[in-house]
Amino acid sequence: MFTHGMFRRVIGLLFIAISGALGGISPALAQQTYPNKQVTIIVPFGPGTEPDWAARVYAQRLSELWKVSVVVENKVGVGGDIGIGLAARATG
Repeated sequence: MFTHGMFRRVIGLLFIAISGALGGISPALAQQTYPNKQVTIIVPFGPGTEPDWAARVYAQRLSELWKVSVVVENKVGVGGDIGIGLAARATG
């Protein structure tokens, strides 16, 4: 099914996406509460897989912490390239 390396790669991408979103706050917006709108986590694997499960656990905790809706979208195909490409082109 999934190798340990694949799982670590997905979790690493998840953390990179979250930290990139947090690090992209401009000084002018620093006084506003962030995030102030829904956050989407893109998982490049199908529902019910280990990366999906992990993303949903993180989404629930982040939603409680940030007080905004955090949703998980599964974008499957081409060995994860579709989901990774969508996440790379996502705008904040």
